[in-house]
Amino acid sequence: MIKPFFKSRNSNLIILLLLAAAVIFVPVFKLSAATPTQEQVVKAALIYKMANYVIWKEKPQQLTYCFIGESSHPIGDILKKKQKLGKLPPNIDVVNKDSLNEDTGKNCSVIYITNEFRVSSETLDSMSKSVFTITNSKAALNKGFIASIEIHKNKPLLSISKKNLKRSDISVNSRFLSWVKLH
Repeated sequence: MIKPFFKSRNSNLIILLLLAAAVIFVPVFKLSAATPTQEQVVKAALIYKMANYVIWKEKPQQLTYCFIGESSHPIGDILKKKQKLGKLPPNIDVVNKDSLNEDTGKNCSVIYITNEFRVSSETLDSMSKSVFTITNSKAALNKGFIASIEIHKNKPLLSISKKNLKRSDISVNSRFLSWVKLH
């Protein structure tokens, strides 16, 4: 006769529940955000700080940072974590979105989109009228983005499109303009 490993019936039930919990929760932990790269942390900080130098024609009461497309979400997640820890002012909101729609420009003050996400020039021109649009490629400024952040040799390179900034209802503090490359 084989002796049971556990002597009581309750012990076997507990083991079964623990195994079931492991099966349910292990996939959740695997999907959790990985440790952010230094580049992502730098970009998150710059995106957050850049908005301090933006002057909106009609300043929003709630400043909403929107990160569009899956490739931008890790950067948004960094700011979301800071928000949860209470390290961002209460009038700041951070949102990750998978796509753009008509309401995105109305609901977002700052939008970050990587060049991996496809967006039309018409959509960008429309959004950049009242939203500070940022990308990760200086070349994408030609599409209608107002600003770009690139990392070269571990140094951030900030660029602003003068043409796109002039077409918008947004202006940027002259002190900030002295720190960036104008295109």
